[in-house]
This record gives sequence, C-alpha cells and structure tokens, in this order.
Amino acid sequence: MAHRPPLILTSLDRTQRSFFGYIFDEEYGHFKMKWPIKFETHEEKIPFRYPFWLVDRVSMFDFVENEKDRLQIFMHYDLFAIKTDYSCIEPIPNGHLHFLISYNIISQHVSSIKLLCWNVLKQEFELKKKWPR
Repeated sequence: MAHRPPLILTSLDRTQRSFFGYIFDEEYGHFKMKWPIKFETHEEKIPFRYPFWLVDRVSMFDFVENEKDRLQIFMHYDLFAIKTDYSCIEPIPNGHLHFLISYNIISQHVSSIKLLCWNVLKQEFELKKKWPR
C-alpha cells in the first residue's frame, strides 16, 4: 500500500467515513481522483472537505484522459433529479471506471462514494463498490 499521511480518527461525519472507507479499501483504495479545474467557462469548486493528497486538480484535457491510476470524479446531487452529465467522455469505452460522489446540498456532506464501471452491452453503469457500505 502506498504511503499515506497519518489519520486522526475521532468523531467522523459521513463525508469523512466515506473517504476513509475508500482510502483503506484493499482492492480499490490505490486509485487517485481527478477533478477539473475549469469546466466550460467557470472554475468548478469541490463543494466538500476531502483529503488533499487524494484529489488532483487537473485541466479539462487531463480530466477526460482515460488513466489507469487516476479516475474522474462526477457529482450526483441528492434531493434533486439532476442527471449526471457524462458528455465530456462520450463515447464511453467499455469497462470505463469513474467515481460518482453523492453530495447532499442541505447537510453539505458526501452521502456516498461509488466506483462505477461502464457496461457497453447493457449501456449502463454497474456498481463496483460503494463507501460507506
């Protein structure tokens, strides 16, 4: 396992439990996340606290690149029927992995982190793992 900074575990909120569950996952915890610095015409802010070493802020060009050790973060906002926009990676290659972070705007906490994989035959994303479980 890669070197990780020491963590102080006290009372954890749901956001922290989601990230810590992911970080310590033996099968998938090695992936880093990437978030676009610029999205179209505005700076896209990350709306929650996260481990600074886990998420790379990248250009849109780097964001759409399919990398084996760094996966895109897409957002799903709880309480709203807003569909996640995957247009920047279309056509989606079979087996494409990415993170879908469910964020509750009212509580300002991450509800869950999901690792999803594209199945081209079914034309849908399949859940590989979810944190917290």
